[in-house]
Amino acid sequence: MKFKLFIMLLSAITALLTASIAHASGTYVAIGDSITTGYGLSPENPGFAEIIATQTGYTLKNYAKNGATSDDVLALLKSGEIDEDIKSAKLITLTCG
Repeated sequence: MKFKLFIMLLSAITALLTASIAHASGTYVAIGDSITTGYGLSPENPGFAEIIATQTGYTLKNYAKNGATSDDVLALLKSGEIDEDIKSAKLITLTCG
């Protein structure tokens, strides 16, 4: 039941984001954990990052990793490895539990 509620919530967030940025161009940087990667979803049901990129036309740069913690995300941000992508991004999402 919680998983279905979670999927419905992600669908609602995705719908709101895509409605507000529909038909844009640019880069979308997704940072986070398994929520962003779409862990456990079938190929027919991609994660929200892929859905947003597909529906908006943004080029997705997905830096999410299954099992990432807030420390992992912070380390990635502090490393400087993705600074240029962040600076040029039109959209950034960050999810981490």
